[in-house]
Order: sequence, then structure tokens, then C-alpha cells
Amino acid sequence: GTNYTFENTETSPKTYKVRAIGYRDGWADSAIATSSLYTLKARVSTPVFDPSVDSTNSDRDTTLAVSWSVCCSGTIRYTIDGHDPAFDNGTIGTNYTFENTETSPKTYKVRAIGYRDGWADSAIATSSLYTLKARVSTPVFDPSVDSTNSDRETTLAVSWSVCCSGTIRYTIDGHDPCLLYTSPSPRDS
Repeated sequence: GTNYTFENTETSPKTYKVRAIGYRDGWADSAIATSSLYTLKARVSTPVFDPSVDSTNSDRDTTLAVSWSVCCSGTIRYTIDGHDPAFDNGTIGTNYTFENTETSPKTYKVRAIGYRDGWADSAIATSSLYTLKARVSTPVFDPSVDSTNSDRETTLAVSWSVCCSGTIRYTIDGHDPCLLYTSPSPRDS
């Protein structure tokens, strides 16, 4: 062939010297030509996501911490808006905590690139989709309790509500309500 593309995918510089000869049937071969040395920069490794996402773990809770790393003390820029990260685009960092505070599931995709002065940038890594569950809204009390209405009679009816047909668990003894709380019994409404 007449063309060859050299590429360094390793984390150390790579040097090439090309030797070429021209030939054709029925003709005498050319002299051998030798190039100078071609040195290609080392390449920062492609970012690796932790945790990785696949179809078995894509439905997450409402928060998920994701980290990524590259070799060789490289710097990482990342985006979560679908645009390619670059030296002048994206946020510098090695982790991001996704949080869904909305009442519908939210999906994220991370794109990250590693770079270092004097090195070739890494390939852009794209995560699979991180899907976080919707969050039930925080219960709202009616009437609300503040310092102006805390001195009540001996009975008080309080109601609360959440969006999305959610169930409310509550306690009246100061403990946090949860699915595993047993004494005294939590109440569902």
C-alpha cells in the first residue's frame, strides 16, 4: 500500500522508523528509503466507570454515586448533558452524585475524557444509562405546626399527603418511620 496510519493506544510514547521499497513487476526495485524517527505521544487511558451500568442494575434508588478513573495522573472532564467533553468543555472531576428529587424517573448518561499535558487525549467514554427511581414527595402536614399553634386542646386532627398515590408510614414516638421499624408499630395511611 501507499499509506499507513500509526496510532499509539498505549500509556507510554511509541517510536516508529519506517523503511520502504518501491517495486513493480518487470522493473528493478528501488533503493530502500529510511525515515527519521516518528514518536507518538502516550495516550491517556479511556475513563472507566464505577459502578458500570448494564441491564441488570439500571433501575437505581434516587441517588447514585458514580466515579471514573484514568491512568497516569490524567485529568478527567465529564458532561451529563449529552455533549462531548473536551479540554474546554465539561466539568473537571472524578466523580458525580446523581440525585433525583423529581416525581418521575430520571435518566443520566455520563461522557468522560482523560487528558494530560504532553499526552494524547483519551477516547471519550460513554456510560450506559443510569436510571434513578422517582421520589415520592415529602409529606405535607395540615395544619402545619409552628410556635404560634403548638398550644392546642387535648385533641388535634392532623392530615398529610404525598403525591403519586404514595403510602405514608409514620410514628408518634419520635423514631424515624421505616419499613423495618417494629416497636411501637408504625402506622400506614
